[in-house]
Amino acid sequence: MSTNFQRDIRARERYLGFRDTIIDSGGSVVLRELAGRSNTAEAGDLLYTLIDDHPETHAVFCSNDMVALGAMLECQRQGWSIPERLAIVGFGNQDFTDSTVPPMTTVEPPRQAIGEHIARLLLERLRGNDTANTETRIDLGVKLIDRESA
Repeated sequence: MSTNFQRDIRARERYLGFRDTIIDSGGSVVLRELAGRSNTAEAGDLLYTLIDDHPETHAVFCSNDMVALGAMLECQRQGWSIPERLAIVGFGNQDFTDSTVPPMTTVEPPRQAIGEHIARLLLERLRGNDTANTETRIDLGVKLIDRESA
């Protein structure tokens, strides 16, 4: 489940990488996209329709932790056990993720490394070295925070 790709290109890129990896491993992926900004109510509604349309679904990867929180709240409303009935993974490792019930599994981006890298690129550009780094994509890695929701 994802935020609107028109609004969040990074979420779109995460989805494409996730989708390609799952398909390459023999799995299948169903995309559900929020109409607007991430909110827990719409995320819950999306999860409900996803399960209604695809009852065989057993795992959901969400584009951010707020969407995952909405999915977890919907599971609780429906009495669906996490992770036994449905595993849920978020993205961002926001402050609340270790306080959900169960604690949310999430992916943590390297925030500090991203900031440092951007600062170095900006300093190079300010120094007049526009060709210092012509890469359009830079992989700084991520970290899986393995908790109890998946």
